[in-house]
Amino acid sequence: MWLDPFNIFHSAFVHANLNWMPGPFKYLIATPVFHRWHHTSPAEGGNSNFAGTFPLWDLLFGTFRLPENRAAGRLRYR
Repeated sequence: MWLDPFNIFHSAFVHANLNWMPGPFKYLIATPVFHRWHHTSPAEGGNSNFAGTFPLWDLLFGTFRLPENRAAGRLRYR
């Protein structure tokens, strides 16, 4: 219950149309850029970035994808 405000804010944040990357903190908290890769085609990397808040889970399970100097391509929504 005490985390509800954070969860509501973060859910809106990862779905925002922002290109902000928090430097080395990109491994600690999901960002819009991180989440966008989840919505690309499977060939481009859509089978990645399943973590809702903490990318640590994707790092642990090998599904982390966040290429340097490259934006996610065409997005698809399931």
